[in-house]
Order: sequence, then structure tokens, then C-alpha cells
Amino acid sequence: YSSCICRLQLMIDFNTILPHEIIQIGGIIILVWVIMGLVFNLIRWKPVIDSYFAGSDKTQSITLIFKNFSLIILRDILLQNNLWKCNVLKWFSHFLVFWGFLILGMSTILNYLMNPLALPLPLTHSVRILGNTGGIMFMIGLTVMLSDRLLVRGVRQNTSFGDAFFIALLFESKILNLFLSI
Repeated sequence: YSSCICRLQLMIDFNTILPHEIIQIGGIIILVWVIMGLVFNLIRWKPVIDSYFAGSDKTQSITLIFKNFSLIILRDILLQNNLWKCNVLKWFSHFLVFWGFLILGMSTILNYLMNPLALPLPLTHSVRILGNTGGIMFMIGLTVMLSDRLLVRGVRQNTSFGDAFFIALLFESKILNLFLSI
């Protein structure tokens, strides 16, 4: 019984530091920002989309748009084939960062749905396991990216200060997050 009490005392209740309502408001602001970006890009791509419909059957054009969009999502976003052809190490690091980030996002959404009061979860909870897995993938990818920039002269010379600084900030923030969440 006393070991359970000690374990509970080790979990940090972040609601005492930052109320979860503030996080929810921030999430809503980011969601609105993303929706505005999507609308902006759809407006910007309207001439390209309209060109698919020029002088052809609309059903065939919609099928063509859907097919091309699906191929782009699968090849270029989910599998990131363009990086695979370029450099396997670059593909590996980018793949881990991308999927780690998506898994972290999924675990955040699941945490919000399954734990609306944002109470501390034990390490064995499925949401924590998912989040820690995504975090580890994210960290491995960032570590490979940083080491590539530090150790490979050609990569270091072609990396701008802004790119290196952004990757270092992501790395630092994830290190802090991992220490706080574990």
C-alpha cells in the first residue's frame, strides 16, 4: 500500500502549474490557424484544380484529382519516397521525426478525450505508452539530424543557421518534455 502512495506522489499534476483550460484555448487557436492556412492554400491552388476540369468530364476529373491526391499522400507524405531516393539516412531521420510527431499528436488527442481533467496518468497507461513511443521516435530522428549536421561537412555547410537552430530547439524542448513526462 505504501508503494502505491509513493508512486502517486512522484506523478506531477501539471494542472497546478498551468490550468488545462489555457491549453485547450491554445489548441483551439492553433486549430483555427490551421483551418485558415488550408483555406488560403485551397484558394491559391484553385487555378490548378480548375485546370483539371477544363474541357473534360467532371466525374473523370474528380477521379483523376482523387487518384493524384491519394498517390501524393501515400508516396510523398506517408512514405516520403522523395527522400528515400536522395539519401537513406536523411529519409530515416525525417521519417522518424514525422511519424514521431504524428504519434505525439495522436496521443495528445487521446489524452484529451480519455482524460479531460488532465490528471496524471501512470507510465503503464496506453496513452502514455503511445506518447512515449512517439517521443522516442521523434528524439531518435532529431538526434540523427543533429549528428548529421555536426559530423558531415557537406551537410553542415549546406545547413542554414535557421534550420540548425530550429532542429536544436525541437531537440531541447523534447528533452525537457521527456524528463517531465517520465
